[in-house]
Amino acid sequence: MERTPSKKSLSIELQELFNADQADRVSLQSGEFNSESWNLIADNDAKRLVKAREIYDEYTKGAINLSNEEMVQLAFLFQHSLVTDDYKKVVELGDAAGEEGKWIAAAGEDRWLISKGEKQKWGTQFAHDGSQAPMLSDEESGITDEMRQERGIPVRAEQVSDHLGE
Repeated sequence: MERTPSKKSLSIELQELFNADQADRVSLQSGEFNSESWNLIADNDAKRLVKAREIYDEYTKGAINLSNEEMVQLAFLFQHSLVTDDYKKVVELGDAAGEEGKWIAAAGEDRWLISKGEKQKWGTQFAHDGSQAPMLSDEESGITDEMRQERGIPVRAEQVSDHLGE
């Protein structure tokens, strides 16, 4: 019979997976982005997602409990998936994490919409060149600047000026 890892070891493993995920994202910002570096990051993401899916399955079965911080860490791993259904997990985990998960839940929703060929609502997603992914107007999305601020997302005017070089 397989043994579920202790809470401490699961916490440590999730932290290590999250730290490696974030380190890969920092390397993208170094200015030395190329197809080889992207392929390496994509391979790393795929390996991390194998473990993330195992943890998520155990969590949804009720076999393990996750702290809010652990849910956010797990959500970030799914945020960097290439599978549309994984972005729903991001939203679910972010929402379940309460206050700590508000930003990642919004980012997951934006990623999910973009993956389906739709425009994002919150304004969290950007291309590798720094340009913002297509976005619904506030009137179309129903998202207000107050809602963005509540989730730690810049208001619309800041998003536009930050990415127009103003």
